[in-house]
Amino acid sequence: MRKLLKNPLTPIALFALIILAILFFPGQSDIKNNFCGIHIDYRYCKCAFHNEYCESLGMSKSEANSFVQEEYEKWKDSLNPTESEEEDEKYGIIEKDGNLYLNSKPGEVLEIKTKDLPNWAREKIATVGAEIMVGGPLDQIAEGDSNVLLDGLPIARVGDETVQGGVITVGSENIFVNGKPVAIIGGMTTNSQLTGTVPHIGGPIINNVN
Repeated sequence: MRKLLKNPLTPIALFALIILAILFFPGQSDIKNNFCGIHIDYRYCKCAFHNEYCESLGMSKSEANSFVQEEYEKWKDSLNPTESEEEDEKYGIIEKDGNLYLNSKPGEVLEIKTKDLPNWAREKIATVGAEIMVGGPLDQIAEGDSNVLLDGLPIARVGDETVQGGVITVGSENIFVNGKPVAIIGGMTTNSQLTGTVPHIGGPIINNVN
């Protein structure tokens, strides 16, 4: 009769060994199915898991295993951007689905040059100081987003006021600055200081000053 083991593995010890195996050899099924031969030369995996091709690679099985695990982790990280990288993607000049988003980081100023914008958006965005054609002397845009500057001037938005007390009422449908539609050349304004009991059309924004 075979001798019984003096210290057979208890269920707890067996469970601990399984956990250690998972920690030191994570996702081997995923490595073999989704990584080996696709994102890394299959020979490294053959060496790491089956001790094949090791001589041609000049690696031992353990060295190949470490190499494959390291490259696999890099690949996984590339699929899952860090929180900071995801945050960074929310800011700056973002063109997506035919829209343009100009977003500054909280507490920071985003400075943009006209040449930084996609061609279709250039010469469209109105900034502080842009002139407005009205019934009398030219009006001008008085305010904008001081955290997003285009060629050194704050970008104006729908709802911003003019020097003569008017308001920008019509802006872009596909360009936004920090979530608000930007004022555009040709966009309309109203001006409550003109005669009448309700706000009157103040006129279109005709050009930037710079």
